[in-house]
Amino acid sequence: MLALVKTIIKNKSLAVIFITHDPELVDLFGDYELHIENKTGTFKKLTGEDADV
Repeated sequence: MLALVKTIIKNKSLAVIFITHDPELVDLFGDYELHIENKTGTFKKLTGEDADV
């Protein structure tokens, strides 16, 4: 299902916010990661094969 969503995002030039506690899903499907812990957050661009700007 997430692969289909990723395809639709690319084809339609959409932005989607996906909230998960599973780091593997972030690595597989995310272009960016916002990690929130102890009332602070870090934002980073992921460097996977599929990562787009």
